[in-house]
Amino acid sequence: MSDGPPFKTTLLIIGILVASGIGYVFGQIPITGLNEEINRVEMDNIALQSQVTEVMDENDALITKLEVVLGNLSKVQLDYQVSYDSYKNEQEKLENTLLSLEEVLSSFHELKDDFIDIKENNSHLLGLYSSVWEKYADLIVAYNNLTSGEPVGEMVVTAISGIVNGDWENGNEGWLTQGVSNLVGGVKYLHKNDLGTFTTQSVTLTHKNQGLRFRIKPQPFGGVISFEISVKGVELCVEQYSGVNADWEEIIIPFRPLIQMREQYGFPIEDTYDIRFTVLAGENTGANVALDDITLLEIGYQPEETPLSSIEYIRNGDFDDPIIFDPDFNIPYWYEPGSGGSIAFSSSSGRTGRAICPHPGKIIQELNLPATEATLTFWILPQPNDDYSTINVFFDEELIFEETYGGSNEDYDWIQITLNMDISQGTHYLTFEVLTDNAVRIDDVSLVG
Repeated sequence: MSDGPPFKTTLLIIGILVASGIGYVFGQIPITGLNEEINRVEMDNIALQSQVTEVMDENDALITKLEVVLGNLSKVQLDYQVSYDSYKNEQEKLENTLLSLEEVLSSFHELKDDFIDIKENNSHLLGLYSSVWEKYADLIVAYNNLTSGEPVGEMVVTAISGIVNGDWENGNEGWLTQGVSNLVGGVKYLHKNDLGTFTTQSVTLTHKNQGLRFRIKPQPFGGVISFEISVKGVELCVEQYSGVNADWEEIIIPFRPLIQMREQYGFPIEDTYDIRFTVLAGENTGANVALDDITLLEIGYQPEETPLSSIEYIRNGDFDDPIIFDPDFNIPYWYEPGSGGSIAFSSSSGRTGRAICPHPGKIIQELNLPATEATLTFWILPQPNDDYSTINVFFDEELIFEETYGGSNEDYDWIQITLNMDISQGTHYLTFEVLTDNAVRIDDVSLVG
């Protein structure tokens, strides 16, 4: 036997050693700190996987946003392309227009040069051409006067049926009224208020030589009131009154201009027309307009006599002929320069009937007179209003009367002025002119030869 350990013992030792090594390798035998390290690594791995997941989610969100941005960019690019194409089209149109304009300008300059050449080479014909054209224009005017059927001569009116209850004796029968109004003694009062007041009636017109006559009494009571007359929705006139209350005035409105306008546009002459009288809206201050004696008229004309056969050469010297609205208010035979025949200032109480009351302004009557000695008389009532008022009277360009009045209105009554005149044959103009805001009333003008 040898001196070493026995064989079986050696194998046992080897086995123990081998088993110990395997236990070490497979963790059967714990080694200090190893499990803790493995747990840490596993936790780090789990955390890393969570971060990877978050990164992937963020990446997906960014991809989605990028896709939206790319979509918007594509739309913007498309809109830009459309706008650019439209711009190119407009630019092309502008260029074509400029080319056309250049062609027109070129043609214009050529025509201008041709015209200058013709004018220079034919200057001796210009005077003859002007003379012939003037005669031709006169012939056209004469022909139009013969064929147009326009009224010539003095207006003659005849009342006809057509207006129901125009004198208001049967209350509001025949009339539709809205706003603030009342009836007193057969007179209709339309009052100014915030919504306005009107009264209207439908009438049938059969031809153009018809018209309307009515009496009106504006009462502004120191304020302002606006009055409108319309027919079939067409405004015939708007008149504004202010200051003191006025007296009754008779007004005639021919329908000829309205019906001729309707003929021009193909509307029938015979038709139903709504005649409306309106006080326009405004602050209720007690102002009103009184209406009465509304009548439908047949209007004719008598030829004028020139010169007048009577020794009285002034027409409507008392200013009491009915006021005509055609198409502006005017007093027959008198006119205000530049007004188209109307007298823009108000009329008021006169020495007899109505007087004219410029403040400031002027009125003129054209007179066709024989050679004669004549006497001009007229009445005036100064209204200086504690200041002054000035009146001038002209015969043609000659100043034949001039006076300035001062003080209070109560200081004056009607004053008669008489002037003797030596008149030559021909056309003359009698002018009354008031130069101040403070009025001078004028009435009963007479020129007797």
